[in-house]
Amino acid sequence: MRNLKTKIKILLGFAVPLAFLVGLGAISLFNLGSVSQTANWVDHTRVVLASATKIIGSAVDIETGMRGYLLAGKEDFLDPYNQGEKTTYAGIEALQEVVNDNPAQVERLGEAAKILHDWQADVTEPAIALRREIGDAKTMNDMADLVGEARGKVVSTNFGVRSASSFSEKRPCWINVARNSRRPRVLLSMTSIFL
Repeated sequence: MRNLKTKIKILLGFAVPLAFLVGLGAISLFNLGSVSQTANWVDHTRVVLASATKIIGSAVDIETGMRGYLLAGKEDFLDPYNQGEKTTYAGIEALQEVVNDNPAQVERLGEAAKILHDWQADVTEPAIALRREIGDAKTMNDMADLVGEARGKVVSTNFGVRSASSFSEKRPCWINVARNSRRPRVLLSMTSIFL
């Protein structure tokens, strides 16, 4: 360093800290980009979970409308059923578009839609048809037996579990289905919530 001219020493004195400053600025810009990308993914996850919650809520409306109609026998009680049906399937389709970057989630949403459709075909539609057939007759024991089987509860719980697990592969869910003579009970315990 003694052999260097003063002018070069001064230039090096400014250049070295300036190089460190430029390097630090580049690292900061890179980190800001990473933070921005992470914030976008967090927002995406929030949108997905909010949509999933709305889908599950509208699926519950389907079950609520069906049960209300089975008990009261009034067509007005099917309004939540009909609205819930439209909202649920529209929500599933919209959410499939939101998560189209993840084929596994799109597939699970398709499975959830199939579970719901099968539940409607096997449980709700026959129960509603039976209630319409019965009308206000005194044979409500048939309807009470059908509602008492709680077949819809198992399927709707399965739908909710399938929907919830679609959006967080890091949320283990264990389902224990215990059966007694007529009514299955579903025990759902969620552990290790991630997010």
